Amino acid sequence: ARRILMGAWYVGAYLLLWLLLHDLLANRLITRRVLMNALLLSGVLIVAFGYLQTRTWFTSRLPLMLNGALDFSLPRPVSTLGNANTLGAFLAVLLPLALEATRSSKGIGRGLLALYVLLIGGLLGLTYSRGAWVGAAAGIGLYVVLLLWRAGWLAPKRWRAVWSTQNTLRRSLIVAVLLMVFGVAALGSFLVARSILSPGGRSLDTRTWIYETAWQTFREQPLTGSGLFTFGTDLARFNGNPPREPHAHAHNLLLHV
Repeated sequence: ARRILMGAWYVGAYLLLWLLLHDLLANRLITRRVLMNALLLSGVLIVAFGYLQTRTWFTSRLPLMLNGALDFSLPRPVSTLGNANTLGAFLAVLLPLALEATRSSKGIGRGLLALYVLLIGGLLGLTYSRGAWVGAAAGIGLYVVLLLWRAGWLAPKRWRAVWSTQNTLRRSLIVAVLLMVFGVAALGSFLVARSILSPGGRSLDTRTWIYETAWQTFREQPLTGSGLFTFGTDLARFNGNPPREPHAHAHNLLLHV
């Protein structure tokens, strides 16, 4: 009951914060640009702490890996958020905003923001959060589509008109760029799928026992559930002997709900 009460308090606080933010935006007490800049500024500290946490990898783990005592693996920072997946989710939201800030800036500011984008992308890769990678790709893709729509490039007539005016060299360059974009997307999809399907490491078999526990918990009380923020307790109850790694959620939205 205590844990359910805590969960209800947190959910109520989230709802209140969401309604407050929506009201501030709707009444133009703050603008979207101000909100975006606030996220970008707060992201500077989060990105900085994320890279600072990689120092121990260089000083402690890398020498052991070079000596063959440990298998090679990259650092997986969590920054101030305490979890690499949470950090990846934040960076996935931050990346399109940083791209837009870079596009709308000029001079030295554009150069600094471009460096910021590269640092966000590098840290996002180090989180090894597949969901964050997919989310960032979707966000960047939507951002590009919105830019094309705003510039009027989504109309097929405009593409045909521009294509007909290009010489053979330019047409070849356009096709090469498109093939490179599709190739990068295909390679990224392959790497994500490979990391999920390959045995060991962070493959899918490290999550199936969590999914099974969520299904067992659901079968116990299919109508009423077990309450907010109680999954960790049920996970320990079903996997206490031998003890398994604790998790606060089912790593799957449908199973968790």
